[in-house]
Parts: sequence; C-alpha cells; structure tokens
Amino acid sequence: MNKEEIGLQYGIEASRLDIGECTEHLVCPFCNGGSSKERTFVIRKMSTDTAFARCYRDSCGARGTFKIGHGTLVPSNMQQEPTKKEVVFRERALTDVLTPAELQIVNNKCGTTTLQLVSTGVKVDEYTHRVMFPLFDTKQQQKGWVLRFYDGVSTGEPKPKAKTVWFDNQHIISLTTARRNDTKYAKSLILLEDWPSANRIAAQGIPAAAIRVS
Repeated sequence: MNKEEIGLQYGIEASRLDIGECTEHLVCPFCNGGSSKERTFVIRKMSTDTAFARCYRDSCGARGTFKIGHGTLVPSNMQQEPTKKEVVFRERALTDVLTPAELQIVNNKCGTTTLQLVSTGVKVDEYTHRVMFPLFDTKQQQKGWVLRFYDGVSTGEPKPKAKTVWFDNQHIISLTTARRNDTKYAKSLILLEDWPSANRIAAQGIPAAAIRVS
C-alpha cells in the first residue's frame, strides 16, 4: 500500500477511538519502521473530528494534526522532523491539550487541582503529553523542566518515567524550588525528594524545594 492507502486505513482506526484514546503502536507510513519494521507510529484522537499522529522513531519524527472526515486521515500532510540528540518538546497549557479525564488522572497523581498546577507553572508537552514541572533556583529563576510520564495520559515509551531538561549545562544548582507568593511561611522551606511533591506543597502556598538529581 502507498502512503495515502495506509492513511485511509489508519484514519478509519482513529475514527473508532474515544477522545483522548490512542491506537496501538503501528508501522509508520513514512519510514516503514526502518529495517526492523519497528512499530513506532501512534494516532491520538483529540476531538470528534481531530487526530494527532506521530512517529517516535528518531530518524523519522513524522507528526501532524488531522481532521477526521468519513474515516479518513491523509498522512501526506504530515511533516518529518528527525529528532535531534537533545530533548525536543513543546510546552502548552494543560487545559489546551489534555482532556478532562486526563486532567483528573494528573490531579489524582499530584494530589492537587488543575488550577493549583497552573498557578505553579506546570505545562504539558504537546507531542508526548508528558506533564512538565518547571525547575527554579533559589532566586526563583526558572532553570529547566522535569517531564514526567503518567499512565493514561502520556504517549510513547514510559521509560524513563521522568526526564530532567536544563536550559544550560551549568549543573551548579543543588536545590530546585517551587514558585510561590509571599505568605506567612516566607521564612520556611520544606525539602522533599522529588519535584512533583515539592510542587504539590508549593501549590498550598508553602515554600518547598526538591533535591536535584541529574
């Protein structure tokens, strides 16, 4: 089958999905999975008539958003963007990308609300739907992100569960602190092991920090 025929087949599969649901891993119509025929192509239904597809094979990187009409999806509209060695992501607002059901999963895992996550600068990667926790130094300057995988929300490989991305290569920060407003706890600091926990505490207005693990 050519790309258009494969697109029709995959489009029919996408039309059968529930909103927020992904197909199983398929063979990419662009790279054909390489010599090993690896299944790295995933389609995610974003709305009743929209789907997002991506190939997670580094040398391919085909991705695109499509309108699903009459069970069709045309891959010729996709763009191939081979993944560079550095982490490639695009931050978006939680409510712009995740469905209500997915937001509930994240809230349950973090022990907080969507509003509290947004208030502390949490985003989501448009490509993989990994939740992005901002990293700050003790002067409240953002220095990077922690991209965390959540079952039922994120796509692609679940390992590693969390990926730390720094804006520069100067690994001199010993603590990462959560953004906060002045409160009665301004002279206090709670030290936790991981960033999601620190973010959860900070969402309550209490200064919190996480030990940096790189």
